[in-house]
Amino acid sequence: MWVWTILDGVIRSMDYIFGKNATGYSFLTGFGSKQVMFPHHRPSGADGVVDPVPGFIIGGPNKDMQDRRSGNRKKFLRKLIAGSSMIGIAD
Repeated sequence: MWVWTILDGVIRSMDYIFGKNATGYSFLTGFGSKQVMFPHHRPSGADGVVDPVPGFIIGGPNKDMQDRRSGNRKKFLRKLIAGSSMIGIAD
């Protein structure tokens, strides 16, 4: 029956998130004995607490940094600063 197929997929997905994966890490912050510690979340990094805010689902390992902003940080920051000054002009 198709309902059991969907339910099986949901269970497997939850198992993966909670640590039944190749890395053994739980991709839900604040859960599991082996959990991610440094997600890209500025409030978690700036709050002075070592552990990240609990309850976030993290995307998983990304050793190649496919983020389009990871390559040229100076160029990204220049665009960010230019964009923020244009917002001030538009107001």
